[in-house]
Amino acid sequence: MEKGDILAYIHTNKEEEIDKAKLNINMAYEISEEEPEKYIEILDII
Repeated sequence: MEKGDILAYIHTNKEEEIDKAKLNINMAYEISEEEPEKYIEILDII
């Protein structure tokens, strides 16, 4: 991803719902300037 890319759309006009959605997004993603670790092998098959 690049800086400025959209992670999610929040469709609500309730402030409480917006705050919960923002918290969930922040918990789901690790936002960093560092490059993510790349895996070159299959880790698991489900």
